[in-house]
Amino acid sequence: AVIVPGSANEVDLQKETEVKETIRQHLLAYSRKDLKAIMATVAPDAVFIGSGTDERLVGWGQIKAAYERDFGRKGSASFTFTWTSVASRGKVAWFASDCKALLKSGTRTYELVGRWTGVLEKEGDRWLFVQSHFSFPFVPPGNGQPARKSLR
Repeated sequence: AVIVPGSANEVDLQKETEVKETIRQHLLAYSRKDLKAIMATVAPDAVFIGSGTDERLVGWGQIKAAYERDFGRKGSASFTFTWTSVASRGKVAWFASDCKALLKSGTRTYELVGRWTGVLEKEGDRWLFVQSHFSFPFVPPGNGQPARKSLR
């Protein structure tokens, strides 16, 4: 297949690259506990849902408060993706990913396997999260693959 400059494939590839970079910047900001940088990637009316029963966050105020609470905890977190799919239509893009979180607290290190999906909308020259859902896959007892595993 030949990619012609300005073709739909090239445009979609550009959007995919931009969306992946926004996701990467969001996660880097989380790892640095940089609230300002995180909120720069979030639309004011966004909806974020996490794996906790209290993690249904609507709008900047609730999302910001949840990140402040996370950043107030001791320890650190970093993320790697094992699979990501990005698609787009117009000014809207969506993604699904499998990831691993490495959490360090004191002398303990844990690896968590998670799933993250989201929707972003292009506003000017940047992509903003309008919806995000993070969860931990259910692992049936005895499966031998815990969602959380202690590394040390």
